[in-house]
Amino acid sequence: MNQEIHPGPWEPYSDEVAHYSYVRCLEQDSLYEVVRVSHEKDSRTAEFLHQVIFMKEYGEAELSKILAEFGYDSLEAFARETGRAGTAPMCKARRSGDCAAEAKLPIDYMTLAGLMAEHFTGRRMNICRAERLADSIVKGQDTPNPFCISRPFAGQSVTIPLTSAEVDAIYSARASQIQMDELCDEIRDLDKDDPCFEGHAQEELLNNSRFIDAVQAR
Repeated sequence: MNQEIHPGPWEPYSDEVAHYSYVRCLEQDSLYEVVRVSHEKDSRTAEFLHQVIFMKEYGEAELSKILAEFGYDSLEAFARETGRAGTAPMCKARRSGDCAAEAKLPIDYMTLAGLMAEHFTGRRMNICRAERLADSIVKGQDTPNPFCISRPFAGQSVTIPLTSAEVDAIYSARASQIQMDELCDEIRDLDKDDPCFEGHAQEELLNNSRFIDAVQAR
């Protein structure tokens, strides 16, 4: 009953200092994870994207619309230009589902996921925070099943895959935690008699969740 996920290695798909992205395969031809950081020009802000792409959720028409942003006339045109040996086949009659009767074209899903990472909108945040998040994901130590939870059932370990919404919620919580840690570091850098402490001890306020939430809201 276990659904095993064996992530492939991260591969860079854009490696500029101010704009970089990584892609890795979680499940062949189906599930891909992307990370992108794009610095905004003349700003200390960056756009951070971390998303798990479920390829089976996208039809040919939707993918063709995304690919049009990158100069491809259709999904088939993308397949003809980028397909290579070892990539998954794509049926030209994908919408009908009659793949056996049609000639097949190879789809480079890693490259497709890299383009989709450029298409999707990420979260705007401080550049340092975005880069720390990206490093924690790409350079962090992998777990055997990063997008599943295990529960005992009838004496067996049952692995339950997370939905895309649950995955997004997990990494949104991680982003909030990193933001909170940075805020606490900034508070520690203030003078202990700073007016914002309103006469309270610095460490006392750092342990006060209401105070931290109020500062973060500003």
